[in-house]
Amino acid sequence: AASANEARSAEDGGAEEEEEVGERGLRVGQRVMGFTRFGAYASHINIGAAFVRPIPEEWSFQQGAAFLVQALTAWYGAVELGKAEEGKSVLVQAAAGGVGLFTLNIAEMLGMDAVAIVGSEAKARLVQQLHGLPDEQVIIRPKRASGFATALQTSLDAMGRAGFDIIMDSVAGQYFQPAYESLDKGGRHVMFGAAVYTPKGDRGKMYTSWEFWRRIVPTYLSRPKLDVQKMIGENKAVLGFNLIWLWDGVSEPKNLIKLIDDMMQPSVRWRPPLVGREFDFADAPDALRYFKSGASVGKVVLNLDVPDDA
Repeated sequence: AASANEARSAEDGGAEEEEEVGERGLRVGQRVMGFTRFGAYASHINIGAAFVRPIPEEWSFQQGAAFLVQALTAWYGAVELGKAEEGKSVLVQAAAGGVGLFTLNIAEMLGMDAVAIVGSEAKARLVQQLHGLPDEQVIIRPKRASGFATALQTSLDAMGRAGFDIIMDSVAGQYFQPAYESLDKGGRHVMFGAAVYTPKGDRGKMYTSWEFWRRIVPTYLSRPKLDVQKMIGENKAVLGFNLIWLWDGVSEPKNLIKLIDDMMQPSVRWRPPLVGREFDFADAPDALRYFKSGASVGKVVLNLDVPDDA
């Protein structure tokens, strides 16, 4: 979930910060969106000007809140790590979510073949409506790994490809191995999440719930294990990342700034973010429950009203 807020000002103290505001075309009172490691569920937040960008005029505050982190995740995973480029192919897990839709956006911009993996018929219709993918390039995730492997091969055959060049995976679990095996020579399996370990419902402390011991622990213990010697022979790679490392207090902040600048060049044609559902800030627990339900699409956004005199 992300939070949408009415931006009142971009005032920062010090000559250096004032110069950065000017360099990036920001002005006091402008609608902005920013990137921060934690603490964004708040009425006010202090962010360096280098990590703030104007919200496009045609976008709402909600769309601004739904953009930066999700688009940056897709950009860093697919472009920086996956080396996405024209003519390549990409398999996108959780394709109807915020990161998934932006990854499909990147594939569309670059002229890549994309296969979208979704969890329901409704989500399949959504990605087809937004990105025009043919039926054979949209897969409703089967319950069994064997069925998933068969579906992947059917999609590859339809595209006339031996394997995928890039896999964007935030699901993991039993679906990892069939996806990894579908990589072409030189392919890159990019991991940035593991949704199979997410507990369902509202069970209080996770480790005291029956679901934790009956489903999550066995799933974790049976997680895939790769033979690195075999990987050398197959010429395949697995890359994992979490955007938090870009803001860990140790990494060079200029790396994050450059990534944001690169993905927001005028030549990068982003679709407006899809805000799947909005909640009042006071209903944040309900928003998180909805997000965990697996029914959400795009981004779930929290709306926060700020008094005029704040």
